[in-house]
Amino acid sequence: MEQYLEAGKVATAHGVRGDLRVESWCDSPKVLAELKCIYIGKEKTAYKVQKGSVHRGMALLHLEGIEDRDAALALKDKTVYADRSELPLAEGAYFVADMMGADVVDADSGHVYGRITDLIEGAASLLYEVTGERGSALLPAIPQFVVRTEPGKALYVRVIEGLLDEI
Repeated sequence: MEQYLEAGKVATAHGVRGDLRVESWCDSPKVLAELKCIYIGKEKTAYKVQKGSVHRGMALLHLEGIEDRDAALALKDKTVYADRSELPLAEGAYFVADMMGADVVDADSGHVYGRITDLIEGAASLLYEVTGERGSALLPAIPQFVVRTEPGKALYVRVIEGLLDEI
């Protein structure tokens, strides 16, 4: 499992002292604001978080070494990563990244429909994109279909006829 997980994106600078406005991909921007360290860009350059807060649905971060607006703007649009050991995880919960590539298996027959290739925020529930040999389909992440989840390995399902037949 990956040590560093995508946690957001630098939206822009905030003010003139080098603060960053960061779009959070976590459960809440508060998660980013409370981290001790973040990693930015493909190189995953480490930055110590000196101060974090939440403002208008975004995390505001002041990072060690980023002291002016120009330095902050140089990080605009870069992906923000967090060390999985610093991220809170509720009992029974898992990180989305840990399910990517997991097999989707029929809980009764053991038939493998395909692999999880994406997780989409739907209006009523999360949706797993399941890709098989003949295409892909969306599977609602609801208790009526999902029997058991083994992060990093498999998602065991019991689906209605026709839902995953096309893949």
